[in-house]
Amino acid sequence: MASVPILGIAGPWLSPVRAGQRGLAVFLFHDVTDNPSPYSLQVRTCTDPSLFVRQLAWIRHRFTILHPQQIERGEIPPRSALLTFDDGFLSFRKVALPLLESENLPAIVFLNMDVVEGSPNAAALTAWSCRGNLFDQDLWEESQPRKYERALQFLQDSGERSAFQEFQGRFLDEADVAALDGHPLVTFGSHLSNHWYGPSLNGREFDEALKTNHRRLQAYQHGMPWLAYPFGVGTPHLDERAESHGVTRVFTGRGLLNPEPSQTVLHRVDLNGEIRNRLLFRWRLSTRTALADLREIVG
Repeated sequence: MASVPILGIAGPWLSPVRAGQRGLAVFLFHDVTDNPSPYSLQVRTCTDPSLFVRQLAWIRHRFTILHPQQIERGEIPPRSALLTFDDGFLSFRKVALPLLESENLPAIVFLNMDVVEGSPNAAALTAWSCRGNLFDQDLWEESQPRKYERALQFLQDSGERSAFQEFQGRFLDEADVAALDGHPLVTFGSHLSNHWYGPSLNGREFDEALKTNHRRLQAYQHGMPWLAYPFGVGTPHLDERAESHGVTRVFTGRGLLNPEPSQTVLHRVDLNGEIRNRLLFRWRLSTRTALADLREIVG
């Protein structure tokens, strides 16, 4: 990866990256644990706690980490950052939050409330089902309600529910979310009702997945009208539908910095166990923003 040393060293000094760093950098984490599930390992969402601590230090060196409510109020000084966690892995409460508390760092957790209430995570079930060649297309595009129901029925008929649960790992449940609600450093946002691939949903399915999830999140005092797309993928059409239903911030996983943080649609930089040193951190922080600017110039 020749671009790693190049963009890891020079990337932060490129004009579009400098502009992005003066705005808002939104960082994405998933499963902070030294004992990841087979699913978390397969999709590379896990980060060792000691590495997570170092990543936080790299972020704090460059940015001021804001509370989500500051961003909602438009109180965003230059060189700010936001910490986000997707999917609601149980490790957020058990491992990540104590580390955040030690530094008084706030974060938002984007939840699939179906999963909080005990349903299988759709992405994990898709990954599990693909082991048996049930699907022959792109893995994540298969994460949609109609195919989920068939995969769920197959799981029930196979008698492998306990094996699947071990594969999937543990997520926050209703008791966990209730215990976290009211914590001064923790807020909750929507990740749709389950981990659906947004572009595969029709309008009715997307609206239902969004509205039912927000309705359940409203039961918590720290629920916010924010949406993070599962798999980090949305479309302009879905952005408009989300805004029409009262969503005030929409988050993608495009890996871009946000030079204009007042915009409704914000992009996130994914940090996982692969980002293991400061050079790789600088590369991850820079590469997609720099390449997006180059494509715009060439195009």
